[in-house]
Amino acid sequence: MLSIRINSKAILILLTLFILISLYISYYVFLLYVQIFCVNLGKIGELIWCSGGPGTFFPFPRESGYEAVIFPSYSLIDYVIYVLFISTSLIYLLLMVSWAITLLLAWYFVVKVSSNGLRNKERKIVQLSHGND
Repeated sequence: MLSIRINSKAILILLTLFILISLYISYYVFLLYVQIFCVNLGKIGELIWCSGGPGTFFPFPRESGYEAVIFPSYSLIDYVIYVLFISTSLIYLLLMVSWAITLLLAWYFVVKVSSNGLRNKERKIVQLSHGND
């Protein structure tokens, strides 16, 4: 049986990283939900914003301007994000998976820290009981 030993510090670093990633994705999805109704897919490689200058999806969703002009966007990054993540709803799956991994890491960290704490207390009790003999 393969046994992998991971110390508490590594788990804490991973947990912190996944909390930050999950918060970023949550904020991103919130901003995306606010502006997604203003974007349509035009010709191949072209996103059509409903008004003003083009908005963007990266690094944070930004609304387009407020002028009454339809404006195409030729950004490859925006197109890929829209086609792969938004139109397929993969962004929501990514959000759920990131929070699931975060919660599992938090649970594992709490269990590992509490079990290590109990083992240390048991060792102190055993040392104290042997010291009185």
